Amino acid sequence: MQLSEKQRRHLKGLAHPLNPIPLRATPAPPEPIVAPPDGALTRHELI
Repeated sequence: MQLSEKQRRHLKGLAHPLNPIPLRATPAPPEPIVAPPDGALTRHELI
């Protein structure tokens, strides 16, 4: 799916104020690392 330049600018504008979601590539991350991304995904309406 190709996006027009106007559509890309709009989506970038929506994403700009979002805080990055921390991800770690460890076999078993501690619980505090796992909990915030789940809430962040829901809060940012990514899932």
